[in-house]
Amino acid sequence: MEEKDESKFNTEHVIPRSFGVFENNLVLKCVCKKCNDLFGSEFDEKLARDSIEAPERVRAGLKEASKFQTRGKRSTLQVRINEEGPLKGAYAFYVPGGDERSLNITLAPQVGFAESAEGPFEWFLLDDIPTKDELTAQGYGRDTVARSEGCSIERAQEVLEARGYARGTMEAKYQHANTEMLSKTLAQIGELDFRAISKIAFNYFAATQTAGIARMPEFNDIRRFIRYGIPVAERLVEVRTDPGTIERASDGTAARGHYLTVQTSGHRIIAQVSLLLRLRYVVTLSRTAFVIPYSPVSAHFFDLDTRRPALINPPPLF
Repeated sequence: MEEKDESKFNTEHVIPRSFGVFENNLVLKCVCKKCNDLFGSEFDEKLARDSIEAPERVRAGLKEASKFQTRGKRSTLQVRINEEGPLKGAYAFYVPGGDERSLNITLAPQVGFAESAEGPFEWFLLDDIPTKDELTAQGYGRDTVARSEGCSIERAQEVLEARGYARGTMEAKYQHANTEMLSKTLAQIGELDFRAISKIAFNYFAATQTAGIARMPEFNDIRRFIRYGIPVAERLVEVRTDPGTIERASDGTAARGHYLTVQTSGHRIIAQVSLLLRLRYVVTLSRTAFVIPYSPVSAHFFDLDTRRPALINPPPLF
């Protein structure tokens, strides 16, 4: 930590603005501009454009489908065809759907190889196609069938010839955006995601428990991980696929939004983060016991319909 003049600080939103603006929102004044700029350009962009939650922003009405973008070649988000048939496993990407809250998919430029025209095909993006020798080493013989998707036959043949393949016949069936094609989204959740989620969790802790407590040395590990990516021997963030549901007290209906919690487990202080109730991240904020017993408990749900944060009972940790 560094001591800085008050003029070096600005406002930090606990829930990134790309995931909704809320009345009486939780904000911080203890994050310096330098860190804020870093968090905005790296962490918030990663969550908004290149996370498993990113496409859900469109469906939740937080981003117009026509303006949704991934991080292009830097993206760790993959869409793969998941229905039986020759296209199974093929690469796709998101395109705007029929309205501003829906996304369709269209096939990416790629070539698939198989032992017969019926498949199954092994698909490669054009930049990732193996050389002829590499493909042969994988067990493909003279009768290998090549099929292009998402690009012209001419473009696919150019790439193949550059990698040592003889020009031959190729089947191409360019697929346009299709809402009926079954697909699955694969997200590589890595260090940058964990740091971004940890930042939200720690900001929530500071907003509900005071910045003074958040500056205590018991939180040095999580602070260094967020700011500099310095790991510790024990993983600080766990991903769970059971975010659960949040019911409105007024009528018992399922609410749409995000929840943040802080609670204790033994001598540890643990936070939970769930954006759009897609996944649940369990973040260890402090692993060491405090000299003076300290057991914080806080939980808020950020309702996308009312646009207000509300106190809730913390969902179970385990």
